[in-house]
Amino acid sequence: MKDAFYFPHDANACNDEKLLHIVSKFGMAGYGLFWCWIEAMHESQDGKLTVKLIEGLSLRFRVDKELLLQFYNEAISIGLFLADDKKYWSQRVLRNKDEFEQKRQKKSEAGKRGMQSRWGTHSTVITNDNTVITKHNKGKERKVKKSKEKDLPFGGGNLGGTTGLPDGMVL
Repeated sequence: MKDAFYFPHDANACNDEKLLHIVSKFGMAGYGLFWCWIEAMHESQDGKLTVKLIEGLSLRFRVDKELLLQFYNEAISIGLFLADDKKYWSQRVLRNKDEFEQKRQKKSEAGKRGMQSRWGTHSTVITNDNTVITKHNKGKERKVKKSKEKDLPFGGGNLGGTTGLPDGMVL
């Protein structure tokens, strides 16, 4: 996913009672699995993962399928993750993704307002497609220095004759 972004997490997450339960069952490997799962949820479009595809995550996380399924069932049973028939998720991930989207929208709107104040009434400048390069934005013009031809002392260096001397020169 293109929108790989930083997501906040509590500095004392290791003291959360549900995570402590996971650590008591699976050791620190369980703590690591939790964060791998949270990262995968953040990377998904809707913040949710598909129940039927859990076993495929064993390749991604490089853990045994059975261990992964045990972890998943335990996480669901204690409410660490929520699930329906098709998907599972973390409420915190959904909240993080929603906050990220709200911030992105605010920045986009602020950018459009700034563009409007810069370009005024040029209605073709502001579009919903932020990838459009407008014809009004010419960018910086580059100045190119023209090379000057230097006059050579012997009439431009026109060599003639068999002596190799410029025309009109005699030894």
